[in-house]
Amino acid sequence: MRFYDKHVDWLSKTAVLYNRVVKHYYELLAQRTDLLSMSNFYLMRELEILSVGTREMKKAGEKAAFSLVDFPVIPLYFRRAAINCAISMMRSFQARKITGASMAEKFSAAPVYYKGMYKELKEGSVLLKVFTGEKWKWQQYRFCGRKIPKESVILSPAVYMGEEQAYLHIPVQKTVEDIRTVAERMKTE
Repeated sequence: MRFYDKHVDWLSKTAVLYNRVVKHYYELLAQRTDLLSMSNFYLMRELEILSVGTREMKKAGEKAAFSLVDFPVIPLYFRRAAINCAISMMRSFQARKITGASMAEKFSAAPVYYKGMYKELKEGSVLLKVFTGEKWKWQQYRFCGRKIPKESVILSPAVYMGEEQAYLHIPVQKTVEDIRTVAERMKTE
């Protein structure tokens, strides 16, 4: 879906911040590759403890070892989307390391909007939490494009930045009743 031009700069600033957070966690994982033996669920929890801390740490006045000091306040679901992206990137690097792959230096991932970062997704508009460069703000965005198929489950959308335009990608999941191949179905239909 193509966004109309209202506050596309905020979408761009949000994408830049997202990639800075992804880089932070990617570099943390590069230093602590031992954590990659954990499942994604426990790994995400451990990365949050290392970067944000726990309630007990905050009460004791302790800082997290890999704190997000140079960042504005990062909303929970935004941080979790960035952590998942960093985990995927590091696992991919570890799998390809045998072939001589090098670590990522440039980060240009599309921000994924988990529930809590978007709401009121309707045909033609969505309310997104975006970073204005100073603070987080809920902003209504209108878009145009293909219709979302009926009887499908909407998954977490992502915002892709073009050179002069922003696009909303909305993955959907639809149950397929007839799982035969097209060739098999062509024989009967």
